Amino acid sequence: MTNDTGEVMDAVKAIYITMELIIAVCSIIGNILVIWAVKLNPGLQNTTCYFMVSLALADIAVGVLVVPLSIVLSLEVEAPFYSCLFMCCLQVVFTTASILSLLAIAIDRYLRIKISTKYRIIITARRICLALAISWVTSVLVGMVPMLGWNRKTEHDEGHLTTLKCGFISVMRMDYMVFFSFFGWVLLPLLIMLVLYIEIFYKIRKLVKKNAIKLRKRRAEGIFYGKEYKTAKSLALVLFLFALCWIPLSFMNCLDYFYPPVVQMHFFRPVMYFTILLSHSNSAMNPVVYAFKIRKFKETYIHILRAYVLHRSSHSVSSSSEDSLDQSDSFEYCLQITAKIKDVVELAALSVTCTYDPGYQDYVKYWCKGYYRTSCAVVRSTADSQSTGHVTIQDKRAEGELIITMSSVKKDDAGWYWCGIERHHLLDIMDYMHLTVSEAPLDTFEETKLHSAKIILPLVIVSLVMFLAAMAILIVMRRKKQKREADRNPQQVSSFNRVKAKQISNNPETFTKLPSNPVEDGVTYSSVVHHPSKFTTPCQFPVSTEYSTISYKQAV
Repeated sequence: MTNDTGEVMDAVKAIYITMELIIAVCSIIGNILVIWAVKLNPGLQNTTCYFMVSLALADIAVGVLVVPLSIVLSLEVEAPFYSCLFMCCLQVVFTTASILSLLAIAIDRYLRIKISTKYRIIITARRICLALAISWVTSVLVGMVPMLGWNRKTEHDEGHLTTLKCGFISVMRMDYMVFFSFFGWVLLPLLIMLVLYIEIFYKIRKLVKKNAIKLRKRRAEGIFYGKEYKTAKSLALVLFLFALCWIPLSFMNCLDYFYPPVVQMHFFRPVMYFTILLSHSNSAMNPVVYAFKIRKFKETYIHILRAYVLHRSSHSVSSSSEDSLDQSDSFEYCLQITAKIKDVVELAALSVTCTYDPGYQDYVKYWCKGYYRTSCAVVRSTADSQSTGHVTIQDKRAEGELIITMSSVKKDDAGWYWCGIERHHLLDIMDYMHLTVSEAPLDTFEETKLHSAKIILPLVIVSLVMFLAAMAILIVMRRKKQKREADRNPQQVSSFNRVKAKQISNNPETFTKLPSNPVEDGVTYSSVVHHPSKFTTPCQFPVSTEYSTISYKQAV
């Protein structure tokens, strides 16, 4: 029976050690990715993410130090008392560092909602560094208390000089683990964080419900609260997983302290191994939670995989509306647009100034339009040889300023814009602004158009009416004339011709005359003699010959 139990425990230890090694590798790789993502992505360089980096460092330490030391403790190797005690204390140090990092994150998110207008004034770079230093120093002090005497040295005769089978229970006092470590530095911070997150959710829901109409008009503020709500949910999930992973181990310590015989039961050690694995696995969970719940982390992970692992070209990471537009809490700006929201009048001019770090003087800068970082369309770039259109870009390298000028702004120009610095093989540094275009007031643009229309339109109408009236009169007169001519009969025409012939016969001198210049060029003379015919009417003409001039044009 004893041999069977020993074989079972050996199998349990083998499984435990294998799982610990897998957790250690995943924890190290995942949390290195977290730190790398924060370093690469300017959108992640804010106060919350710096505390998340602190949490990632504690989780890396779990993979590098705590897991190997736990494997050593499970093997129960011979070791000096204080060496064994130090290994156990390190586990408490990094556990406390994790819980204090989570507490700092919860406090940071609460302050962003509680004092949003004064947040950037109160939360400075110096205070962030101070908070991080305090959390780590506190973790070391809490974890190293057993080294100062709160241990089981007195239970071992000259334990500081001799060796013993190193195990967690062999050197650590359970009253320290239960009352000081668990109740004081795990359970109490968890309760504080629970209250803070409940308060965060309550305040956001209350503000959104109370100012629903106002937030629809002030879209940027609505996006801010929506982003805070989603980020708080993601971090609350991290907190929930931490509690789920660590409370079972603390519960086992409480059983050991309040009911010592349970340690001798055959199920105690396998269950203890399982709870230890569960607590260590929490260090590998956080990077996965970030990837699924915070899109900026996910996109940066993909960028790292493509650019640095697969060595493929990768563009700047994209971000969702709730993630992409918040860089306001970054305390070290590489690129900044001071005015995040601008409202201009239609046909007016707009000037936007982007200030950037002097280290990016020689980099290509651009101005693009679009709600998402990765899909925004480049409007103008400093790489363009010449500027055309109503948008111009000027890079003042000496002052570290990028000036974008938009002349005659139209309604179609409204929307989200990004000022960006292009970086090869790295994420582009970008900052955003929102442009709204209002209609021009009537006393300027519209009134001028209406005034001109009031003057020009009547003149055009009067001129058109007069032209149509004149055309109508001419048409009527022409038709009357044509009608009169059409009414003439052939008898009237014949009588007219007879009258004319009679006039010619009575006064032939009036209708014919001798030429004044007989030798005039271009003139030919002919004699006209009347020869009566039986068909002609008798008419008396002069006997003498008369002359008639006939002009002709000589051929050239």
